Amino acid sequence: MSILYVLFMLVLFLVLAVIFIVAITMQSVWQMARGVSLTRVDPAQDSRAAKAEQQHAEWAYRQGFDTYLGSYLIRLGTDCYIAAWQHRQRPTYFCVYYTANRFLFDFATIFSENRGLTTGSTKDGQFLPKPPGDYIQTFSGLSLDEQFNQHAVSEHYLMTAGRLQLLSVPWTFEEAVLESIKMQAAYIQSLSMWPMRAPYWFFIRKGRLHNKSIEELHNAGMAPLPHEPGFQEFVYRG
Repeated sequence: MSILYVLFMLVLFLVLAVIFIVAITMQSVWQMARGVSLTRVDPAQDSRAAKAEQQHAEWAYRQGFDTYLGSYLIRLGTDCYIAAWQHRQRPTYFCVYYTANRFLFDFATIFSENRGLTTGSTKDGQFLPKPPGDYIQTFSGLSLDEQFNQHAVSEHYLMTAGRLQLLSVPWTFEEAVLESIKMQAAYIQSLSMWPMRAPYWFFIRKGRLHNKSIEELHNAGMAPLPHEPGFQEFVYRG
């Protein structure tokens, strides 16, 4: 097998991969912009929803997430079951996702209608960018206790260094999820040549952002704070 043939096959593979990533990204963002379906389901009648709720309820209540908000089915590419709890003291949610026979976890704090913090358990959470002021950090291999602690540390950092305050918002959990998805899609579509950025986001960007706290991302210039001169507000008109 000649070197030229190997190089040709490598280039062909890369071209096809780029085309695939661009196509999937465009389809996903357009679906997000149209609005996704978030349907309440009964864990007693759906074994997949039951797995998300029953296996993590004890941990949730022990950590102060004593308001069970329900179980939901969301369709965005694939079916994903969500079990959600709210913390008793603050607008912070614990979400368990069951999809493709595995569990994923998010902690999300809403500071205001356009400020938030999400701490996720998968690098894929860093694929599509979020609007400035809607912060996300992702970590692999952490226990739930460790992930929740990372969320609390970054929440404190945003409230001190970032000068954010916890404000009540007129949203239910369902409304917060759907508005966040639409806002993210609108922000992505506001970026020039956004489909062409997808390969960079997928192959490079999410790896650079993964396993870094909000403080580390801020110090690296990748998570500007709202009061800083370089911060560019995104105005969402949904």
